[in-house]
Amino acid sequence: FCTESPSPTETDEEDEDIFNKILKVNKDSSQFLQEGDIVPRRSRSAINCRHCHWPQSGDGIVRIPYELDPAYEESHVKGIHDAMAEFEALTCINFVKRNAERDYLSIRSADGCWSNYGRVGGGQTVSVMKGGCMWKGVIQHELEHALGFLHEHSRSDRDEHVKIMWEYISPPDRPDFKKFENSNNLDLPYDYSSVMHYGPIFPSGRCSTILDGPSGSLRSANYPRNYSDNTNCVWLIRTRSRKVNI
Repeated sequence: FCTESPSPTETDEEDEDIFNKILKVNKDSSQFLQEGDIVPRRSRSAINCRHCHWPQSGDGIVRIPYELDPAYEESHVKGIHDAMAEFEALTCINFVKRNAERDYLSIRSADGCWSNYGRVGGGQTVSVMKGGCMWKGVIQHELEHALGFLHEHSRSDRDEHVKIMWEYISPPDRPDFKKFENSNNLDLPYDYSSVMHYGPIFPSGRCSTILDGPSGSLRSANYPRNYSDNTNCVWLIRTRSRKVNI
């Protein structure tokens, strides 16, 4: 497949929390979803599926045919093309307008922000709804699912990099933090700032559910929003003697 994953440069607004943006839109979606925005497969898992990644051409380029919903306005089309352009600049991915290809991405304004995982065959929907999904990071998030990328914290090596705070995660939400033991991580380093990573307080809304492991760096659980009433969090910060950076 490819040897590098894009690291999108977001605007300040998009930096807030991409996944929370997705969840706000998808809460009203009629599409059955796993992990908040992935359409579940009806048969085999795509994690180790040889046919679920898009083929690489002899020149090393992975060309992904796509069609855009005619309901998109000019500004929407530009936003999608801008999101695609970063893949093309940073990876071996090339998005090409569909001619007569059998397998392609049908990018349309359906009811939410969601995608299949990997190539499923035929015209597969990548839903980028006009009313709430038109953020570059959100568009790239759903395109990455279609390319075969999991959520970052679902990688087989995630426990080496982050700590999942199970005590702050309700039982119905725990499947969203499943770790795939045999995931193909494509030799890519763990990316804490990836558009594929859950935010630090998803889904508790209170204290952090994911802590950055090696660096020990933490983000305020509710920044930049105010804390709700009766929220109790205890933070233990270890640093060099007489020096604390907040």
